[in-house]
Amino acid sequence: MLIEPVVSVIRRELRRLFPELKIESEAIIELLNNDILKREVLDGDKVKDAQQRIRKAVSKNAKAQAKKNPLPDSAHEPAVS
Repeated sequence: MLIEPVVSVIRRELRRLFPELKIESEAIIELLNNDILKREVLDGDKVKDAQQRIRKAVSKNAKAQAKKNPLPDSAHEPAVS
């Protein structure tokens, strides 16, 4: 919930609704943490499990992308001048 794309969308929508509003992403994150989201949403066991599953999925996706698009052999060798 507090990842950069989500915070960016919230910020963009706030600025669209209130053009005179000047708000930074850090302020949005702080408000979400302190005033909007309940503690169990941020720190519960289910959250930790979900974060771990997301990390595994991201890692798996990165490995699949690396396998799918390997670097050319010349990228592995140092340049000779």
